[in-house]
Amino acid sequence: MAELIRRERLDLAPGIAFLLEDNGSGKPVLVEALAEATGFNVALQLDERLMTFRVPLFGSDAETAGRSKVDSASTVGFRDGAKVCSSNDVICDIRGVGPQGRYRVQTEATRGVADTSTKVSAVWELNHDGTPILPVQVVRFDPNLDSANSAPGRRGFAVPVSVQRNPGAKPAGVASLTVEASYDDGAHWHKALVAGGKVHLYHPASGHVSLRAKATDTNGNTVEQTIIRAYRLR
Repeated sequence: MAELIRRERLDLAPGIAFLLEDNGSGKPVLVEALAEATGFNVALQLDERLMTFRVPLFGSDAETAGRSKVDSASTVGFRDGAKVCSSNDVICDIRGVGPQGRYRVQTEATRGVADTSTKVSAVWELNHDGTPILPVQVVRFDPNLDSANSAPGRRGFAVPVSVQRNPGAKPAGVASLTVEASYDDGAHWHKALVAGGKVHLYHPASGHVSLRAKATDTNGNTVEQTIIRAYRLR
């Protein structure tokens, strides 16, 4: 961890940090904002008027922090409709801005180091009242893939799905969860059935599966995630 902090400039205090990480390969990409065990849960230090959005977009599970080489990235943050930061990177700093308000944070990254997870984006909308832990949530997919990140084609396929809430945030339930799948790199999207904690898909014979999900909690906070080429078909 010390080496990661030194190399990646992970100076997390004080401020707000949105953190999503990746392992560079393996499972389809998961939004990794809430890795509490590694100290990367989303929190606010109230003694400084500083907000930091740091949003690498790749992750393998709920408690893993890693990195991936990206070809391009951008992050934009809004507070009560006014732009408060923008960057051609995965980080935005806001200084001299009070923390309370309605926030919209959008980020995306593209990469060519693999033919899976070639473009990943996320958009959060949340109400923040100044309490230390932000009401951020993420949608997690956990498909059963082989060692080449592939699933069988030309058949039905169930992908376990869950919504993870930022540890320590004010309690809220999941008001809605929708998932769409694309088999042409996001050109066309098809609504998928979500039932029994799984997304039920029918795979074509070959190609890649892209996933798009939106979750809303009972307090009106939302997240929308898009993973282009989440995994391949065999």
